Amino acid sequence: MVAVTVTDLGDRDQEVARAILQVLDGVGIGGTLRLDRSPGRLAGRTNPPVNISRTAGDLFERLPADITAAVTALDPSANCTVETWFPDFDPEYVGSAQRVSAQWPAGGVRDLDIAPGAGLLAAAHDDGTARLWDLQTKALRHRMAATRDGGLIGIALSPDGGHLACADREGRLRVWSPVPDRADAPAARNVQLVGAYRGLVWNPAGTSLAAACVGRSVVVLPADPDEPEQWLQDAEDTWQSVHPVTWTPDGARLVTGTRTAASIRNATSGRVIRKLNLKSLRGAVSAVAISPDGAVLAIGLSRETGAGGLVSMWDGEGRTHLRDVVHQDGVIDQVLFSADGSRIAATAHCPAGPAFGERRSRSSVQVFSVPDSRLLASIEDDRFITAAAWTTDDEHLATGHRTDGSVVLRNPDTGEVLHELPA
Repeated sequence: MVAVTVTDLGDRDQEVARAILQVLDGVGIGGTLRLDRSPGRLAGRTNPPVNISRTAGDLFERLPADITAAVTALDPSANCTVETWFPDFDPEYVGSAQRVSAQWPAGGVRDLDIAPGAGLLAAAHDDGTARLWDLQTKALRHRMAATRDGGLIGIALSPDGGHLACADREGRLRVWSPVPDRADAPAARNVQLVGAYRGLVWNPAGTSLAAACVGRSVVVLPADPDEPEQWLQDAEDTWQSVHPVTWTPDGARLVTGTRTAASIRNATSGRVIRKLNLKSLRGAVSAVAISPDGAVLAIGLSRETGAGGLVSMWDGEGRTHLRDVVHQDGVIDQVLFSADGSRIAATAHCPAGPAFGERRSRSSVQVFSVPDSRLLASIEDDRFITAAAWTTDDEHLATGHRTDGSVVLRNPDTGEVLHELPA
């Protein structure tokens, strides 16, 4: 089920309503949503709920961001909240909805991460499996069923490779410590997230994991399973619709994105140290990253038809705007600094539908120079790129794909596939 509420609307409410329906049309469920209008407000949810299960693979990862991007692009002052859940998690429909297979291909890659200290690459797949490769030998080191009831949408390895975290599309977060060496190894920690997952990242020391949840806040989990998790929430900021999250290199602060703003926060208390209001850029914050030396903060913003996604670069303290680069595709999914901090790789996609000017969905990775914003490479693949990760030596860019679940290592300068990793 999808529930959409838009408040603080200006005079473009009809355009905003059409944009929301066009995004839903792109995944085949536009006719199931009825939006009720009142002054400055739109609200509605899909009906019948059983139809929504068919797109469950996309809902928890992409649909909230796509809807928010379409709304904010038309009216940056609007406040858009998108809730998604499976029908059998909705109290009104418990036991009444039959689960249907997701449209996302079984085994499609949802997320990638690298443990620089261990030379490991990890992939989260929509069939519920997590796979780990040895980057030196290019061999598949391990394949495990990380969840049996819902496909994975996020994965994170601690920098030393000692801990593995996986989030699934039903809101469960599991942590293994150490990284398991057998397929049926029990998780050391299980947490039920509140709201859809949008970000998962270990701090540089590998002692704490941060996970962002749409409609709630950020939860920080110590690596020690005996220590309790902590939901960070500033008393002056409810952290509604937190999307991306990352740590600063010293591990003392978190950078988060909420609709049209990015905030630098104390990692212990959640207190806002600095807030960057990005409404003038006419986009929705969908990715954040900070360079390894902490000197540059990059913020990905998703925008509407023809505008292209935007990567806005600031100094590491968020005080000075440095420059912007425009991505060819409208919805920014990831922003990734190379290990030496000289390049940014941004993964993005364009959903199908008139709201984004595309007949069919497409995706790409574009690599930019940090010092002068030059476009260095533009990488596309018919298999639909969903995630990327830099290797520690910056010699390869790993990409994962939706249609066949493949993971490859590429030349980041040309996009040429150098290694197809075994499944």
